[in-house]
Amino acid sequence: MKKINFIFGIHNHQPLGNFGWVFEEAYNNSYRPFMEILEEFPMMKVNAHFSGPLLEWIEENKPDYIDLLKSLVKNGQLEIVVAGFYEPVLAAIPKEDRIAQIEMLKEYARKLGFEAKGVWLTERVWQPELVKSLKELGIEYVVVDDYHFMSAGLSKEELFWPYYTEDGGEIVTVFPIDEKLRYLIPFRPVEKVIEYLEGLVDNNPSKVAVFHDDGEKFGVWPGTHEWVYEKGWLRKFFDEITSNEKINLMTYTEYLGKFTPRGLVYLPIASYFEMSEWSLPAKQAKLFVEFAEQLKKEGKFEKYRVFVRGGIWKNFFFKYPESNFMHKRMLMISKAVRENPEARHYILKAQCNDAYWHGVFGGVYLPHLRRTVWENIIKAQSYLNPENKVLDIDFDGRKEIMLENDNFIATLKPHYGGSIFELSSKRKAVNYNDVLPRRWEHYHEVPE
Repeated sequence: MKKINFIFGIHNHQPLGNFGWVFEEAYNNSYRPFMEILEEFPMMKVNAHFSGPLLEWIEENKPDYIDLLKSLVKNGQLEIVVAGFYEPVLAAIPKEDRIAQIEMLKEYARKLGFEAKGVWLTERVWQPELVKSLKELGIEYVVVDDYHFMSAGLSKEELFWPYYTEDGGEIVTVFPIDEKLRYLIPFRPVEKVIEYLEGLVDNNPSKVAVFHDDGEKFGVWPGTHEWVYEKGWLRKFFDEITSNEKINLMTYTEYLGKFTPRGLVYLPIASYFEMSEWSLPAKQAKLFVEFAEQLKKEGKFEKYRVFVRGGIWKNFFFKYPESNFMHKRMLMISKAVRENPEARHYILKAQCNDAYWHGVFGGVYLPHLRRTVWENIIKAQSYLNPENKVLDIDFDGRKEIMLENDNFIATLKPHYGGSIFELSSKRKAVNYNDVLPRRWEHYHEVPE
């Protein structure tokens, strides 16, 4: 019988510094019920990524859940997919830190009973140079959006297979996530998902449809807990998927053990489509949205969308100077404490991505997330001997002055009227200048 291979994955994450009640609510509404229902369906297979901050909270507050994960791994129902432990954007941190971050989560996966070979790319931010870092860690596959592949010139019909990608003579396999499935699961009736998957069946035995998206869509997002659990969507989905003879459920590792990637591709620097809008300066983001809307009105958007390219993730450092300064201070201390394990651990924490950018959710605008990043930067710097410096910290071509003693760090910008850009207390691990001005964002002008 002709079949379509199907890989189903979720990504569970809460940022370092988020409120305890947010972790608790997400756990009760999504993370716990999802895995408990998975346990009811021994033939169901899920590929799951859990971020380090979430795992640390679970281990401290819900240790029984760790036992459940171990049991699901042992039963062959759960494949652990890793990333940087503290959920950094890998393209935005030094290679040495990438390796340390991923190895930390690989080690945690071993505690769960799984030798991880795959990476969930944080915010799907791809940069070709990542290949060498991943290969060095024994990573065999990476999961990114189908948009990355279409940006490289592949047609939609060519995106039901994984491919190799190469950099510096090293290769890694890249799996494309099906955008259509991201919008179907779990928001549409199960029948619609099955209908779509069955429509993909053809004579090619290696064809595969990949769904991998936020686990919070299964209970945390507004209205989803009632739909997914109380109204039975997830149970019905697991039942239909595991009993359908036309759907061959697989993990990433099982697929690569049976089939060879289709060929070689070179993916551009990219993330998902929406990120190219959010990362633009506000005025340009507004024009970007207007252009996309115009194409939709003319019925041309789907045909030409792949050529509608906005900004890249690192543009947030241009868009928000406060984010850039925080990031460059992190890089500065990362280099200085690389040989000090305790200090370095704080820097790895400071690389958690959420406080550095802004899209739909608060991100850089949330003071408790920024405060946590600064807390860890300051704690890491406290391991170094105090030293006054004159250097270009934020890479804008102009030198700053850093004054430091045992208690305080003060950074001044002579070219900015001599303003004190940072005033940090080492004892309290707080940057008193960690503030943002009011800014106009492109979404403030909602079309009528």
